Formats: sequence, C-alpha cells, structure tokens
Amino acid sequence: MAKNSSFLKSFILIFSGIILGGLICVFGVFILVLSVSATPVAVKDNSWLVLDFAGDIKEKPLPEIPSIFDIKQRQMELLKYLKAIEYASYDKRIVGILINGDLTFYGKAHTEEIINQLKKFKERGKKIKAWFSYAENKNYYLCSVADTIYMPDTKSASLTLKGYYLTQPYLKDGLDKVGVEFDVIHIGNYKGTGENLTRNSMSNDLKSSYMNFLDSIYDISINDIAKERKIDKNKLENLLASGKAIMLTPDQALELKLIDKKSTYEELKNEISFNSFESVSIYNYSSLLEKKVRDNKIAIIYAEGTIYNYFSGEDSFNGEIVGAKSFIEDIEKIKKDNTIKAVILRVNSPGGSALASELMFQSIMSLRKFKPVYVSMGAIAASGGYYISSAGEKIFVDPSTLTGSIGVVSVLMNHKALTDKIGVNFETIKKHKYDDLFTTTRKTSDDEKEIMRSSMLNIYEEFTGHVKKERKITDAEISSLAEGRIWTGEQAVKNKLADYIGGLEDTIQFAIKTNNIKNYTIESFPKPKSFFDALTDGNNVKASNLILKEYAKDENVKQLIDLYFYTLDSKNQSSLIIPFYNLP
Repeated sequence: MAKNSSFLKSFILIFSGIILGGLICVFGVFILVLSVSATPVAVKDNSWLVLDFAGDIKEKPLPEIPSIFDIKQRQMELLKYLKAIEYASYDKRIVGILINGDLTFYGKAHTEEIINQLKKFKERGKKIKAWFSYAENKNYYLCSVADTIYMPDTKSASLTLKGYYLTQPYLKDGLDKVGVEFDVIHIGNYKGTGENLTRNSMSNDLKSSYMNFLDSIYDISINDIAKERKIDKNKLENLLASGKAIMLTPDQALELKLIDKKSTYEELKNEISFNSFESVSIYNYSSLLEKKVRDNKIAIIYAEGTIYNYFSGEDSFNGEIVGAKSFIEDIEKIKKDNTIKAVILRVNSPGGSALASELMFQSIMSLRKFKPVYVSMGAIAASGGYYISSAGEKIFVDPSTLTGSIGVVSVLMNHKALTDKIGVNFETIKKHKYDDLFTTTRKTSDDEKEIMRSSMLNIYEEFTGHVKKERKITDAEISSLAEGRIWTGEQAVKNKLADYIGGLEDTIQFAIKTNNIKNYTIESFPKPKSFFDALTDGNNVKASNLILKEYAKDENVKQLIDLYFYTLDSKNQSSLIIPFYNLP
C-alpha cells in the first residue's frame, strides 16, 4: 500500500511538472514573441529609407506576431514593401531611399513591382542612391533604377552581368539502369512536364518554348538597364555576349557607365547626409503602416502555391498549397460582405489539379455576378494558375511573369523491373480489367493510356474553352497560344492572354478608379494563422518532411521526389496540369 501511495505521489508530481513546464514554455514563448514585435520604430527628420531586407518576400499576409521559430529567416509581405515605399514618398521625414544591393537579391517579378514603386518615388522629387560590393543580374537590376550607383574602390568588388540559362536533367537512361519506367501522356506538344523521364534529350518543341521565354526575359532586362543607365542597347548586348561584363572591377564598371562613383558604404552615408546620417530600414518602416477601419473595402484573395482539392496550407517540403475548398469558402465570405466593393485575385501558382482549378474558376465566375474581379499575376501563373486567372475581368501581369502553359499532362510510374531485381513480387487480385489502372507495379497498357488520353482531352477542351470565351480568342488563335507554351507577361499582353503590364499596386489603383471607390481599406484572404495555430501546426514538425527537405536541397533531386509522390497520390491522376519548370 505504501509503495502504491509513493508511486501515486511520484506520478502526480511528474505529471504536474510536465503541465507546469508546458505552461511556462508557452508563456515564455508568448513573452519572447511580444518582445520581438513590440520594439518601437522612430523616424527622425532627414532620414533615408534603406532597402536592406534580405529575407523572403511573401505574397500572402503574414501573422501580426512573427514566428519565433523563424526569427533569422525574416519574411515580409510584398504589399507592405510596396506600400512602405509609397508612404515614404509622401513622408516629409524621408529625404530619399538608399538601396543596399548586397542584401536585395529578389525574384525578377517582385523586383519589377518594387522598381515601379521606386520610379513613382522619384517622380515625387526624391532621390534614390544604390550601393553594392558584389552584384549580378538580380540585385543590379534593382539598383539600376537609382539616380546614382556606388561601388567600393577595391578590386575585390565585382559586377557580373550575363544572359539567362536553363539546365534540365534527362533521366531515362539512368532510370532504365535502376529499373524504373515512366509513361508520360501529354495534351499539348509544348507541355514539357515529365518528358525528361521518358527521353534522354530535350525535344525541339520544348526547347523552342524555353528559348522563346528566356529571350523575352533577356530583352526586358537589357532594355530596362540600357534605358535607366542611358547606355546604347546594342553596346550593352555586345558587352554581355562577349563575356566582357563578367567580374567587372569598380574601375571597369565606372568606365562602362554601369556605376557612377566609388566609395565605401560608410563614405556614401556621410556624403548624402553631411556626416549626420539618419535612417530606417524598410522592414521596420513598414510596421508604421496602419490598418484603418473604413467604410469600403477592396478584397485581395491570394492563390499562392500548388493548386489542390480541399484545404489550403503549407507543407514543409512542398511549400504553399492552395486548397479549392478553402478558396471557395473565402469567395463565399467575400460575396456576402457588402462593404467589399471590388476583388483582386493575386495569383502566384504553377498550377496543380485540373479539377480544383475548374472548381475555383466556377467560384470566381459566380463572384463576378456580385462584384468586379480583377487578376494580378505574380512571378508565375501557369497551367492551373492561368486557368483560374482567366476568370478575371481584367488581367495584370509583371513583364517577367511566367504564364500560359495551357495543357494537360499525366505521369505514370512503373517500378516492376526494380522490384524484380531485388526479389520483391507484387500479387494483384482484381475483379475487372481496369481496377488497378493507376498501379505502379506494372506497365500501363495501350488501351489504358487511351482511356486516360480521352479524359485528358476533355479537360483540355474545357480549359481552352474557358480561355477562348473569357479572353475573346478564336479557335485559330488558341492553337498557336496553347498546347503547353509558356509566355512572359509582356508576351501574354501581346497575345491577348492578359490585358495590362502592371503589378499588384497598379491593379488596386485600377479597381479604385474603375469603380470610383473612396475611403477604402484592404482586406486580405486567406487570413494569416494565429500564433497558437502556427505553434500547433503539425506540418511544421513532420520528421519525414524535414528529412526529405534536407536531402532535396538540390532542385533536380526535389523534382524527382515530387514526381515520385505524385505517382503515389491517386487524387492527382490525369488532372495534373502543373509544369515542373526550373527557370530563373
């Protein structure tokens, strides 16, 4: 009896300790988060707004309280970045913007949207300075908008400008050796997803599609840099083609008019402020933006990530997921809110499930009966991403947006040769001929492929039918625009797949003017997770995902794992329209 009493006391003490410890941890986490987020931001007179954010720029709104599990990898919402620059242009305390190019390596489409805001900043009479010790295409493109560009006076500093390239691994011969075989069914000659699993070299159709896209990206960059730096475009092209723009020293960059002055960062700060430099970072300054309660709202619904059925979320391996069910629920909320006067669909998605894309398309078309809907494309709105975008009344694109890829593809895996090698035999019992249609344990028969192809043709016809109707494109035109071809935003406007060149902020202004909206505020969907939702989200701690992520840091390895899990996931069969593009 005494032993039982002693055990009971020990158990109660241990259990109480666990509960108390957990509460202390949660309380400590809460206090730490508050301490991280509660630092006041002071902006002094004659301050410079410094673009020095080196974290990830995200499309969707982030939680108001930052995650303590990700303090080092800070994230910033794109719209906040853009609004901070706009706010600074009217802020009398801000005299100019200083770009620290060593820290501003952003994606091409996001950089284009930031540059648009910086140009408006200059139009209001304020100066922009830029400095870097090392630059390449990405960060130099942003710096090129500055009135004056600086580099330190040392031969260790460098500037490299070059064209774009794409490297794609072709795996058929290697897969044959290990005993894994893929069947890839394409609807669209230029729909290249999975062809590297069934071929040992790139097809001419896919190569021409890639080159068309990359040449357009190249032309956009060359034209913009030549214009901003007042350099002859042909001279700049020859410079890049000859390799003479690689590893330029500050002296060489100055001679070629790619920079204006040589100085250290500290010398630059003293020069522009008469030795009394005051500054505020873009990250801290954006925290001053207040969300005011207004009579009218403009809703922004974000479709960021791979499109699937059911619920939106974030997987630690695959990244952002746009769930059709979650998306449609948000659409219904917007539909019922009478204070929302216009809706902007912001798309940054490579595609995904055709079924989910169609359900989302129908939901957007239903919303248009109640409110105007405009689309703003981010870095990518391809395949299923373009599918849902085609439901918008007007489509805005960044010049370098990757869009199009109107086509359908299915990838089927057969690992029978591999399992035979290692002595594994799969026995299948089935009632009817096609019951194991999607099995990975045998080769798909020709008549099974025909069944799938017939289903995929129906999907393709539905997809192109929407595009023809909503974009007012003829049957003759669609054949040269679809079949899996990819386009830049600039090309999409010329081909009637989009309406205007412009970013998210331009789309907002268009909605305001078109619908005469006054006294408005922005309401974003989906709502960011609360602190405790993020804390208890199982996706953040799945050991298997974390291990896979570690092994798949190489994009080519990640592509293989993605395709493997795709073949094991029956909900994706024959409806996959996502392109596995690995583009700059």
